[in-house]
Amino acid sequence: MPLPKPALDNRDFDQLVAEGTARLPRLAPAWTNYNKSDPGITLLELLAARTESSIYRLDRTPPALIRSFLRLTGIEQLRAQCAEAIVTVSSLDAPQILPAGIQIGTDGTAALFQLSEDLHVSAARLMSVVAAGVDVTVLNATGSDNPSWQAPSNFAPFGEDPTLSGSADGVLYLGFDQPLNAPGSPITLYAWTADPANDWSVRFALIAEYSAMVAEALACCPSVSPPPVPDWRLHYSARTVWEYFGGGTGWSPLADVEDATRALSLSGAIGFTAPAVMQAGGPGAPNATQYFVRCRVIAGSYQCVPLLSRIALNAVTALNAVDLTQPQLLGTSQGHASEVYTLDSSPVVPGSTRLTVTTASGPDTSWQEMPNWDLSGPHDKHYLLDRNLNAISSGNGAAALPFPAGAQLSLNYQLGSGIAGNISAHSLVEFSPSARNVTLYQAANGGLVPNWANWRLDQPFEALGGADDESLAASETRANDVVFAASRAVTLADFTRLGREVPGIPVARAQALTDYYPELPCFPAAGSVTVVVVPQCCDTRPIPSADFLAAVARYLKRRRTLTTEVHVIAPCYMTVVVSATLNLDSGVDPAAARAAAILALNNFLDPLTGGADGTGWPIGRAIYRAEIMALLAKAPGVLTVTGLGLAFDTDSAPRCGNLPLCPECLALSGSHVLMTSGRPTAPIIDRSKPHECP
Repeated sequence: MPLPKPALDNRDFDQLVAEGTARLPRLAPAWTNYNKSDPGITLLELLAARTESSIYRLDRTPPALIRSFLRLTGIEQLRAQCAEAIVTVSSLDAPQILPAGIQIGTDGTAALFQLSEDLHVSAARLMSVVAAGVDVTVLNATGSDNPSWQAPSNFAPFGEDPTLSGSADGVLYLGFDQPLNAPGSPITLYAWTADPANDWSVRFALIAEYSAMVAEALACCPSVSPPPVPDWRLHYSARTVWEYFGGGTGWSPLADVEDATRALSLSGAIGFTAPAVMQAGGPGAPNATQYFVRCRVIAGSYQCVPLLSRIALNAVTALNAVDLTQPQLLGTSQGHASEVYTLDSSPVVPGSTRLTVTTASGPDTSWQEMPNWDLSGPHDKHYLLDRNLNAISSGNGAAALPFPAGAQLSLNYQLGSGIAGNISAHSLVEFSPSARNVTLYQAANGGLVPNWANWRLDQPFEALGGADDESLAASETRANDVVFAASRAVTLADFTRLGREVPGIPVARAQALTDYYPELPCFPAAGSVTVVVVPQCCDTRPIPSADFLAAVARYLKRRRTLTTEVHVIAPCYMTVVVSATLNLDSGVDPAAARAAAILALNNFLDPLTGGADGTGWPIGRAIYRAEIMALLAKAPGVLTVTGLGLAFDTDSAPRCGNLPLCPECLALSGSHVLMTSGRPTAPIIDRSKPHECP
């Protein structure tokens, strides 16, 4: 419970004057005139007024001061963010180039999004998608129409075996109706996994971790270039290759491949250069008349089966940030302090404004946009963008310079940003027929005039990333979270939490053990911390691979204290067998009761969803006889449970007491021996036995 905040503004003017006057007989005995006409009393009242003003401000921290405190923790108030959408393009006029800056919108509305990069549109059409020998073309075409990302719309590109490596059957084939673009032209694919929204945050976490590792490597060894840090685009274990068939007896690797999908486990783009020659079919190809590119695993493995919802050709990123057709003329500056100029359109993308101040000496474009005046000095060429008023304002001479008198002002900016940009799927469907789009298209395609009626645009999935301006209160909350969040592993709780937060690694559970060395588990090892991790896979016995463990260890070692030795290991599994007799009520089906009891045991001991709270059986926790007794007694139709015994599968006979587990072990439900009988007779109580055992 937090301590109550004290009220610092607890005295007013009258109280301060009365307190000062009461001190006069002791501090100045010769002072006897306390009337308001006395100059000393006037001075005392002046000091009381200034003191009251100072006390008033103690409980009312101005926003500028709060932002200064936030900067001390490395926190800046976030401005509005632009949403990002992935759109696919096809055209009867292809192959053509759609340059960056082309604007698109919804049906019958103004442009909302703008392409952020050039797209070389291929004339080829994706005709078939074959994943590990299974034709999933229909699933691929309808994958984006399932808003809940349910399994029926997803497919496994390499089959259902997550340990697949180099298998001839575990290959993803993409068949096209004709060869891809002219040789040497860039081709872009985009793959969406089963959860694109989660991939958004995972991608940012991976990039942040990679950037931190690169910065550390350059700080330690500035002469080494590039730094020895694995690219964030690489899967922690699996390695894939993209190939095409150019004739002959085998497949050839595609050139200049840039795969941001982490071996098809993360939503992202796949770019490559179109091959010089493509032939139809190919060894093992599912069709002899189509032109295929394929992806296959050549090394490593997956801990969990990757799932795709869709893969498409001619995909490009569009941002909710649209350029103005021409700069807005704001007028002539009067040279006054804090001049305000209203903008014609809104909302303005923060950081996108470009102000041109034209004087007799020429145009000046060195003026910078600022979100507030906190860091502006009296000689800085800054101006303020106020998104609430949809206006810009000049400085006042104390914070930034005023605009020069007589200067002509013009402003260029982008429109967009905010949570409104997170539009639903299939919203962006048409190109803006503006003169700007035509000019950009002609410049990229040798003067060709676009026929927008021949172009088809689609947005398979919802736009992501749009956010409104962060409030100051939200910034304070975020600063508290950042300051108090454990970014270093010091305590066991830190190791456990950080072990579950490794970006891009499907860690379901983690448990840190102190003074534990895996090679000598029976001897305490001071300074050694071992983290047991369980992968997040639908498996009765989830075991992490060596690459999985190495990736988690690499993440934790960057965050450990200097003298701590960190080990990451897989859990061991100890199979538990329950023996008991279920005494059933009359009319209860013995087979159904036994099946229900076994199901309850399997669920209770499950390593991922078991335990009392449903988050998995606690690592290293003993199996208590009383819990198993209560669980079986609650099974449908069971009156009492007798003859209860617990054993490991290696024991020769059931035990009467609890089953202890090793610190790094989990329980695994075995082949339970449950007998059933009718309603029992009243037993004769023998008080010499504490409880019944087999």
